[in-house]
Amino acid sequence: RSKAFDDVVNEVTSLVEKDVSALIIRNNKVFEKMMQSIIIQLIALHSYEDLKLVFLIKKENESYWEYVKMLPHVWDNAKDIRFFADNPDDMREISNYLEQILKNRQAYDNDSIDYKSFSPYYLIITDDYERIKNLRIINEVLSNKKNLGFSLLCITRDLAQLPNECKSFISLEEKRGIIFDNQIVENNQREIEIDISYTIFFDKIVQTISNIPIRYSTSGAMLLPSMYTFLEMYDAFRLEKKIYMM
Repeated sequence: RSKAFDDVVNEVTSLVEKDVSALIIRNNKVFEKMMQSIIIQLIALHSYEDLKLVFLIKKENESYWEYVKMLPHVWDNAKDIRFFADNPDDMREISNYLEQILKNRQAYDNDSIDYKSFSPYYLIITDDYERIKNLRIINEVLSNKKNLGFSLLCITRDLAQLPNECKSFISLEEKRGIIFDNQIVENNQREIEIDISYTIFFDKIVQTISNIPIRYSTSGAMLLPSMYTFLEMYDAFRLEKKIYMM
């Protein structure tokens, strides 16, 4: 391995611990693929009962986000509200909905309460912070001293268009990137190597996930299989079953 490779830090950033974060992306191709990679991780590791993705985006960028509209993670549990908005009226409607949820959580706030005490978790993703910064839910999230199950991820090309409350800055170029924590100073920078796949058929992944329901037990609790066989994980038949079918 080259020294250049060894100098690159393996880095994981938590959008929970750094509940107000920023992605600084200047390359459109990197932006598209990086966001797809992030969203794949989010939806693969968290069910739509546990995580809601809220998209408040620019109208002119809607084509970049078209694929997320199919995700069950962008709907409330009753399928009445979709957390996707590219105009002021829809943004205010979503803000009012989320504000009420946060207000209810704040009523239970004490030293033992944190984001783990509530479900689902809401991740607000925006590429237009300047437009949404006056929404009540954004102001509430930024002013909260404790994470009550809401995070904000801002995507921008310009550092000046970010909230002062940002705790993590991730600047991405074509193949490399830099992470800053809290303050953008030279001795607080970590270089990273961007792990992006250009061969993932994201639309197919989203379509598949959107058609997978969560199974519940008779008590209403989410039900997981007691066991998966090795062949089942590869979507393959057992030999005896295959012979029987023949």
